[in-house]
Amino acid sequence: MKQGSEFIYGPRPVIEAIDAGQEIDRVYLKRDLQGEKSQHILKLLKERSIPFQFVPVEKLNRITRKNHQGIIATVSPVTFQDLDQVIPAIYESGRDPLIVMLDGVTDVRNFGAIARTAECAGVHAIILPYHGSARINADETAVILCTSGTTGDPREVELTHANLIANIAGSVEKVEITGEDKLGHILPPHHSFGLTVGKLLPFCVGATNIYTNKYRQVSELIREKSITIFVAIPALFTVLAKKIEENLAREKEKRLLVRLLDHYLPKRVGKSVVEKLGWTNLRFFLSGAAAMPRWVLEVFWKRGLKLCEGYGTTENSPVYGFNDDPQRLGSVGKPISTLSVQIVNERNEIMPPGIKGEICLGGPCIMKGYYKNPQATKSVIRIDSNGIRWLHTGDLGYLDEEGHLFITGRKKYLIVLPGGKNVNPELVESALSEARFVGEILVVPGLRKDTAGIPQETVRAIVKPALDEIAAHTNLSHNDLVKQPKLLKSLVWQSISECQRKSRQLSIFEKINSRHLEIKIDEFQKTSTGKIKREAYIKL
Repeated sequence: MKQGSEFIYGPRPVIEAIDAGQEIDRVYLKRDLQGEKSQHILKLLKERSIPFQFVPVEKLNRITRKNHQGIIATVSPVTFQDLDQVIPAIYESGRDPLIVMLDGVTDVRNFGAIARTAECAGVHAIILPYHGSARINADETAVILCTSGTTGDPREVELTHANLIANIAGSVEKVEITGEDKLGHILPPHHSFGLTVGKLLPFCVGATNIYTNKYRQVSELIREKSITIFVAIPALFTVLAKKIEENLAREKEKRLLVRLLDHYLPKRVGKSVVEKLGWTNLRFFLSGAAAMPRWVLEVFWKRGLKLCEGYGTTENSPVYGFNDDPQRLGSVGKPISTLSVQIVNERNEIMPPGIKGEICLGGPCIMKGYYKNPQATKSVIRIDSNGIRWLHTGDLGYLDEEGHLFITGRKKYLIVLPGGKNVNPELVESALSEARFVGEILVVPGLRKDTAGIPQETVRAIVKPALDEIAAHTNLSHNDLVKQPKLLKSLVWQSISECQRKSRQLSIFEKINSRHLEIKIDEFQKTSTGKIKREAYIKL
């Protein structure tokens, strides 16, 4: 069909043009026309007295070579052999094709070869059609994702098409991502956060998606690919924060001006850091999959680097939302528009603002259930009187007066001290991760005996030392440090003790004792997303 200088094939463009009353010179139809939509076009053409002509693929090639601009598609079921003739014709024409739409394709075995041919021809995208015979129920399972296994009880989560669509719809609105953005991330697609935020979210709006597993080259990736949004886990942002602080500390030693600026005008220093690193296109960072240490947030926000802390679970598809307000650091913000949040006590009574309890999430994002595990599903899902399905996350937290969520820990990991004091291990880890000689830290329950010989829980810390930093400080090699475990533990303890002394986050009963500090040289057992498998180190 020719519209001015634009030559278009395809059932939808043809129907839209006819309905819009546009002037149509001629419609070319492939021989052996089939399908309800194609028959509908034929009927319309006859009713409107619009000239049309049936042509073989060979003639279609000649027409394309002579006239093509814009979008080309076929109007009837085709094979890839037909398309393989058409695309080279476009290429030979020297024109600038945009999109090839395949209508009624029944053979997709050679899609890779055709895609490569299309790319050579300058085609921007190939769109496969929806087939009426392959109807999808929104409540059917779209994907099964395994939970990370940090709890020691990994399960297979069934998410439906409706779950994913609802979560993406709310996420697009919250993130304000567009087709102009370039989203970089390190999260694999088999992880729920990596699948939705890393893949489906940018695909939904046509943004560029860039994935890397080269953690040490993230800074270069942001610069070289002009990343506008970068998504990662707290462990990576902790490393970046330490590097920023270490580099600035060296600059402050050399230049008084830098010391003064970082004290009185830290955002000007941050702007200089961004320019030096080449992050000038970056809009913001987004963190998920684990709790973010508050000091890391402060390092970024203080210098004008926007680091948004998010929250979510695989079971809620998985985005809850994120905080982008520097006045509420430590919060994960309000839920996306397609999700609701409640705080409940042990009797499922809804708690008022400021009162801690279990975090429950409700709405269309909540999973279908655990695969072939109805008992496990029943233990975490409840349905209220309005038919809303609520997920009991097992996480503890509270809402402020404006509805912003603050997470205080995980229910099953609380360490109960003598006298009834509760210690959130993740809070302690967050605070002590700032210690200079701490590479990684895990806080778990420990055991000690009181004067009567009765075992009691205590706070136990397992630390993987930052050997590079310690080696630079002592002028000793890694091997020399490992051969001197007492010296190594002493240096690590000094940095932890100093960190605890300065910390505003930790109460006295939450601070660790040197007797309950363990040094770990080898790597922690971790999940595929880099989170430590906590259960493997709990010895109660």
